[in-house]
Amino acid sequence: MHNLGTPNKIPTPMNPTIRRYLFVPIFLFLLALTFGQELIQVSQVVEVSSISKDALFERSHAWAIDLCISKEFELQQTDKELGYCYVTGSIHYEANVIANNNQRISGPIYFKLKIYIREGRFKYVFYDFFHEGGDIGNELSYGLLCEGDELINPSMKRPNMEVWVNIKHAARSGAREIIDELTLAMLSPTEFEKDW
Repeated sequence: MHNLGTPNKIPTPMNPTIRRYLFVPIFLFLLALTFGQELIQVSQVVEVSSISKDALFERSHAWAIDLCISKEFELQQTDKELGYCYVTGSIHYEANVIANNNQRISGPIYFKLKIYIREGRFKYVFYDFFHEGGDIGNELSYGLLCEGDELINPSMKRPNMEVWVNIKHAARSGAREIIDELTLAMLSPTEFEKDW
């Protein structure tokens, strides 16, 4: 008998960027749970009374789109009804300390950012900070960033602890800069709100 149903579809290869954002963090998160390490997370609820949920959503959405145009960020998902905005991005990292092998560690620190919006307030959550070695010949990665002194998945056998502390500081500092931009955007009316 012949199968007259739909022909088998040939699977298309997964985009490497999507693969990195999906598989690596999930695997590393499970690995982190196994070792009991607390992952670095930066979050806070910000009160902005007298600003409606709709206005806050429009401001966060406009801010995220501007960020995607000007920096290495991707707007992954938004939901106006739920008041939700999900962005992935990276912070440029260049170590100001030298590693054990006389190399200066560099490369992006990837992160995920979720913004939750309610009437008169919003909450941001930065999480899954992940350092990936950057330059050719200098691909040393410090992996998923956690609060403790132990590295979860470094690409080298004997990582430099001074660099480890420096990378975690850079992740938090980069998140604070983005938070400042986000907070300013949430307090400032968009062009659509202005009376012109």
